[in-house]
Amino acid sequence: MHKKYVIHGDLTHLAKVFGDRQRVWDMISEFRTRIAIDLVNQHNASLFSGPIGMIGTFYLVYPKDIPRHKRTSESIHIRKPTISSLIYFLEHIGFGILFNSSTAIASVQVRKLFTKENPRVELEIFSLSSNKNSHHINTE
Repeated sequence: MHKKYVIHGDLTHLAKVFGDRQRVWDMISEFRTRIAIDLVNQHNASLFSGPIGMIGTFYLVYPKDIPRHKRTSESIHIRKPTISSLIYFLEHIGFGILFNSSTAIASVQVRKLFTKENPRVELEIFSLSSNKNSHHINTE
């Protein structure tokens, strides 16, 4: 099985709370509640079971301190939130909606980019057992 999802919304406001696990969970729970119906509609299938792989791109808004003339359509994001926090976010947002256990995730490839407009997360989830050769993760 292989599915693509788009989660709309700006995650940069979560950057300030990623250090406090309880506040992170509260923010994720609130965000998850708002997008759960949308993800269920996008998924519209049985839950993924392991092993699964994930490929994701986080499109995050530019901060106000970067001048408009220096903003390109998609450049590499090197500010908070950290990539590990965003992976944590994906694990918890997908639990019970896309997959039945975070332990089923065996492969992750993510990146974060600045975007001028339309902040979002584009996510692909695929079964590793049924598509052994069709989703090679680039490790270079």
